[in-house]
Amino acid sequence: MIFAIPIKSKNTNAPISRRFARSPFYAIFYSTTKEVFYIDNNYFGDNFSVADNVCWLLSKHNVDKYVGYEFGLKLQNNANHSKVQLIIINQHIKKLKDLVNLMNAHN
Repeated sequence: MIFAIPIKSKNTNAPISRRFARSPFYAIFYSTTKEVFYIDNNYFGDNFSVADNVCWLLSKHNVDKYVGYEFGLKLQNNANHSKVQLIIINQHIKKLKDLVNLMNAHN
């Protein structure tokens, strides 16, 4: 499984972004290898088609699960159409490293 996690900076201590499609970066987490790498979201400041472009960007990395606090309706529809699972996390998980540790403990 390949997870996309919205983050505010490109490091394991990064805070998780509140809004998925408007996040400046994504951590891509591979559950099989436990590897994390980072990609830029060049669409986060756009005025339109942000959800469509983000879904396209993440599909290029074969992401099949989006993890975040909230997802806009356009992104939800796009994910549903693409058969991507949306995972809503608890608000107490604030940092990427905490989420990755939790995901590693459950795999």
